[in-house]
Amino acid sequence: MSTSSAQPDAVATPTRCPSGDFQPLPRWRVGHASLIGSRTSNADSYSFSSHADGRAAFAVADGIGSRPGAAEAAETAAGTAVSDAAANGNPTQALLEASQRLELDQPGGSFGDTVMVLAVMSPAEEADMVTWDIAWVGDCRAYLLDADGLRQLTHDHTEGQRLRDVGVDESIAARFDHIVITTVRHAMDDPAEIGTASVSSNGRMLLVSDGVGKPLPDDLIEAALTEFPDPTECAQALVELGVLDDRADNATALVIDTSVAS
Repeated sequence: MSTSSAQPDAVATPTRCPSGDFQPLPRWRVGHASLIGSRTSNADSYSFSSHADGRAAFAVADGIGSRPGAAEAAETAAGTAVSDAAANGNPTQALLEASQRLELDQPGGSFGDTVMVLAVMSPAEEADMVTWDIAWVGDCRAYLLDADGLRQLTHDHTEGQRLRDVGVDESIAARFDHIVITTVRHAMDDPAEIGTASVSSNGRMLLVSDGVGKPLPDDLIEAALTEFPDPTECAQALVELGVLDDRADNATALVIDTSVAS
């Protein structure tokens, strides 16, 4: 497994606005875990980073296939995307930056490709809330648990999900869930295909690879997010549940808790 992060846990402190008033910045802490499952190697990667103005970026990437380049592609994409997104606050542009980086580092796609979900947290106008801006390709997912319950903020870019969306029976659609139809490397070909979502909340954010999102039903994910207040313990519980099957994929989870300093 490849991982990259600016720090294992971070707390933002209040900063001064241009007007001279102090603006409370979000505080956050992140728990992370990853397991190999039944595969011979772990091609998942994750990364997170923060900026002095209160923004923070988090990513989970899942390298496609089992070649060594898949893990390298995931690590490169996640690290590039969070660095750009933390600085500039635009997850779609950051994902495109990661796409360009893959092409520069691995010309022609000969080494590997990856799917990814990227989440940017920024101060919100509403009291006690933060704003989340999400961008993704493929089947890594973002979930949010707050007072409204558990919501999946992403929509899988897979052939199976495309078939469901046009009314094909689940028994047929499920056979094609392993085929992704958007990736980081090919994001530059059609940026309009990048998925996006935005929400303001004071809830708990979860980013996962498909080794967690696909085998675990929503009620089990919600139960874990509710039961484990410590984000690291929660992430560990989710990946352990994800790899229970004998054919389990790599499983990775980031659990992010936020609060706004008073």
